[in-house]
Amino acid sequence: MKHLASLFLLSFLLCCSCSQQMDDEWKPNEQLPNVPETQPVGVSFSRASLETFAEHGITEVGVYVYLQDSMVYGKNLPLNNGDLKVDLPLGENLQTFIVANADHLVDTDSLSKVVVYQDAHIQKPVYISDVVGFTSDNSVSSLNVELKRLVGQAVFQPKETEEELSAITRFDQLNVTFTNVAIGYKVKSKECITENVTISTNLSTGFGASVYSFPTVNGDSRTSIDVVYLKGGEEVNIDLLETRAGLNGKNTKENKALYLWADYAADIRLKSVFFERTLSNYEDFFPEFEAYVAGLDELKNRLKSGNKAFDALLAEYVNYATDYYAVIFLYTPRTKHPEKSMRPDYYRHIVSEDKFTDDGVLQFPDGVRMLSSYVSFAQEENDLKYGDAQYTENSLSYLPDNRLKGEYLISSVFRNFKSYGQYLSAMEQYGKYLVTPSLKERAEAVGTKLYDTKPGGRAADFTYPDTGGKMVSLSDFKGKVVLVDVWATWCGPCRQQIPYLKKLEEELHGEDIVFLGVSVDESKDKQKWLDFIEKEDLKGVQLLAGGWSKITKDYKINGIPRFMVFDKQGNIVSVDAPRPSSPELKRMLETELKK
Repeated sequence: MKHLASLFLLSFLLCCSCSQQMDDEWKPNEQLPNVPETQPVGVSFSRASLETFAEHGITEVGVYVYLQDSMVYGKNLPLNNGDLKVDLPLGENLQTFIVANADHLVDTDSLSKVVVYQDAHIQKPVYISDVVGFTSDNSVSSLNVELKRLVGQAVFQPKETEEELSAITRFDQLNVTFTNVAIGYKVKSKECITENVTISTNLSTGFGASVYSFPTVNGDSRTSIDVVYLKGGEEVNIDLLETRAGLNGKNTKENKALYLWADYAADIRLKSVFFERTLSNYEDFFPEFEAYVAGLDELKNRLKSGNKAFDALLAEYVNYATDYYAVIFLYTPRTKHPEKSMRPDYYRHIVSEDKFTDDGVLQFPDGVRMLSSYVSFAQEENDLKYGDAQYTENSLSYLPDNRLKGEYLISSVFRNFKSYGQYLSAMEQYGKYLVTPSLKERAEAVGTKLYDTKPGGRAADFTYPDTGGKMVSLSDFKGKVVLVDVWATWCGPCRQQIPYLKKLEEELHGEDIVFLGVSVDESKDKQKWLDFIEKEDLKGVQLLAGGWSKITKDYKINGIPRFMVFDKQGNIVSVDAPRPSSPELKRMLETELKK
């Protein structure tokens, strides 16, 4: 085959009714029995085809040949700059198809059954040809095969009711179900296989409460190309296309308005955010952006759905997104970069005291990145660079809302820490801005990653309620030696150590030592924990961690009981100390008490 026809990126909707999945998967290069005599035939691709393959990281294609209904040839072949050799059987009436970038194929032994699957979560581009029939002989030199892009239709249908969605305008995580997502394609019958797919969204990846963006390329939210407004009980039909999403079939008035805006902004967004897909620089972007801004007011007048709350939300989204597209363009790799004097007039008005006065930006796709890019731009306008003294303090001054300050710190500051000391200093200085459970949890995750449990290092603090509900921290006992017992009521080895622990407490009574019990019983078992403490007459300070939480993460505790010793300065002596049943523990404690 001297030429394979140019690859046409023709998208088509897979209207699906079949839901059956196949299970028997054929492995590439598996030996096939009774293969007829073959002759090598050349395969080459057009430059456009190779460029498309390169853009999506496709380095091989699958070639499948069938005699009647049975496969006689099936291999994944490296592209080799577009020059392939395919061994095709001679003297037979054959059928073939070619596929690229599929997630996997099943039932390949039978042409009538073979199914090509794409990853429903990633929606990576999958290309496949129609089945081509031909009669092979020594004169065969080419086959005309056209590859088309498979595009799955997704019907978005949130599990939550409208009331629940309204009640969680500021949320940490939300699960959304896609119904009728095309995950597979029957090659011979051109039917598709569908299933429901649930995707978890959270603020740390930039998802919002009402307007959603879902990752479509390599599972990376930064490459999201589609947005959708979800309202409980209503159906939305979206085509997941290669460079943008599109409406198809039944849709809400809100999404019609949203996609009017999405279409208007598509080229600007592509050149600004998805810089790797274009060769754009300021010479072509700035004129296009100025034209976009000039028509924005007229467009806003058309963005009306009849839902006043949504219309206000969309207007806010358009304003934030326009700032974001303008700013992020400056911070992405280009062949040419403009001087400040070359920027359109719009850039002079981006920084304003009226912006980011509340946390509403977190409702939108890329909300956190909008926030971070705005702060970076504001700092640059004042000739401050990252690493300069007071850079973080100055950054926070552009964000009047405390939650936004917290989001900025976690996304742009905490992630750059190299040591646990940096983390602790930042927590002391900025911990007051971590005003939501999600922010605190994400900050703690940074500390856990950086924390080193070597002796002599600073103890990782923890805080839990005692038997009376008072919040108690490890750091409260600085100036005393602390023995921490991590245990649970259901732990047999833990219970075995209680008599030895009680004896140790008696022997060291009156010394500058605190016996601190931390139970990893679940919070729902609080009464069981309290009853156990009373029954066993446990002394010392008793805390309830409520499961495997911060203390077990920081100190890498995988099993209990775990005993840990900390000195009077709040530093680690041992995070895996001997048990009370061993005399070694008493000697360790006595040594620290003498210091």
